[in-house]
Amino acid sequence: MEAAEVGGLPVAVRKEVSGILVPGHHPAAYARMLGRFADVPALSTRMGEAAAVHARAFGWDTAASATVDVYTSAMCQRRRARSLFRPVP
Repeated sequence: MEAAEVGGLPVAVRKEVSGILVPGHHPAAYARMLGRFADVPALSTRMGEAAAVHARAFGWDTAASATVDVYTSAMCQRRRARSLFRPVP
């Protein structure tokens, strides 16, 4: 995978692992990077496999699980804070 190193793309593409990031929108830089894929065919396979693994971090299951973790942590912190300020009988 090849992408411009702008916006959210550097999060979606792990530089030199799941793809190659090109600074800005420079056609000559894109051409050089495409040349790397042509020169080393195994690079596409390796980066494609790494990209598939990395993409799992962006699925709904992962997002839902992370949301549950945040809410659970917030509830636990609130309960701890409330128990600290309760008057002792």
